[in-house]
Amino acid sequence: MHTVTVRNTSTVGKFYTVATDHFLFRIGKQDNPVIFPRTANYTLGLLHMENGRFYISQQAAGADLFRYSTNWGSSWSAWQTYHGGNVTIDRQFWSGTKRQAWKAEHIIMQYWSEPAEWPTKFYFNVWGINRDGKPDSTFVYGDINKDGVLDRMPPSSLAESIVNVTATPPKGYLSYRIILDDGTYNYRMILAGSTAVQIAIFTLLFTIPVLTGFFAVWSFMAGFYQVKTNTKGIAIKRSILPIAFAKSMFYNRLNNSNVAATDEKRAVEMGVDSLELTTASQTPPKRPSVLIATLEYDIEDWGIKIKIGGLGVMAQLMGKNLGHQDLIWIAPCVGGVDYPVDTPAESIKVTILDQAYVIAVQYHVLNNITYVLLDAPVFRKQTKAEPYPRAWTISKAQSSTLRGTNASRRS
Repeated sequence: MHTVTVRNTSTVGKFYTVATDHFLFRIGKQDNPVIFPRTANYTLGLLHMENGRFYISQQAAGADLFRYSTNWGSSWSAWQTYHGGNVTIDRQFWSGTKRQAWKAEHIIMQYWSEPAEWPTKFYFNVWGINRDGKPDSTFVYGDINKDGVLDRMPPSSLAESIVNVTATPPKGYLSYRIILDDGTYNYRMILAGSTAVQIAIFTLLFTIPVLTGFFAVWSFMAGFYQVKTNTKGIAIKRSILPIAFAKSMFYNRLNNSNVAATDEKRAVEMGVDSLELTTASQTPPKRPSVLIATLEYDIEDWGIKIKIGGLGVMAQLMGKNLGHQDLIWIAPCVGGVDYPVDTPAESIKVTILDQAYVIAVQYHVLNNITYVLLDAPVFRKQTKAEPYPRAWTISKAQSSTLRGTNASRRS
């Protein structure tokens, strides 16, 4: 099947159609129902059986999808991609009386092709949908002669009582709205829908979730996810009055002169040059040290990350944003993780409830962070995914025993 599209064609007299025309060319054999839908609509060589299974020999080149029904249209299979050749099918369930049953096997095939997507067929009926969910077929109306007036055909007629829509909605519209006058049986189709509105809706549905998602993340990070460090101290409130400015300048000069005099006096007493003393007094202060102890941690150069959750993320942010300070990070070694050996230190002996425990210690330095790794069997009981110990649950018997023990101790 081939489609040729001609847009706004012209004639010798320079007249234009101002329209888009589609020409459909069907090339195939006489038994191809897609190429010849009116004459190739019945065949005896379609359905076959082999080893108790049914299969069909398809001859509908040009189709994109197909489906079938083995119970006279009571139900249909799912749409499948058409590849041609033999296709195995399954018999579908059918419920009815013996008088309604038929002999032998029967199959109805439906094919769909994208270039034959239009025209679309539909019909009108009086009673709508029956209780079984199927359209009522008591009074069915169509437009046989395409004059815009509905017709009802007798049951003996072989013509389909349908309305055929041969043209797609023009550019700028999405569909047709069908209006029927039940007094005169006249019907007409009115263009409906706007492609511009539809595109705008799709654009908004695509952009609004993304933008609101970025805004939610930004607002959360701005409000709750930052670690701010005050490196300048408390800001000094300054006065804009000239007298206050002059006073501050006077006191600054006085202080500077006092400091210079003091430095010179100290230099004379110590027997050194005043320049050397001033240089020594300007030595930068010692970096502050911060002690951190967490069960969640991230050692980047070793590739060891122990369940970085909410508290772990906050500690991790402190490690990345406190580069101007020295961090001493105490972290226990969990089970299932291989820790390299860096700088072993003296073990620590801890006594808890009259029982001694030995904890191995080693140091590992990364940038401004000194990791103090503690290794003991009590820590190795935890895992990488669960570094926290389980909560204790005390039974009623244990609770009464503990209360009795406390009472005896008080006595």
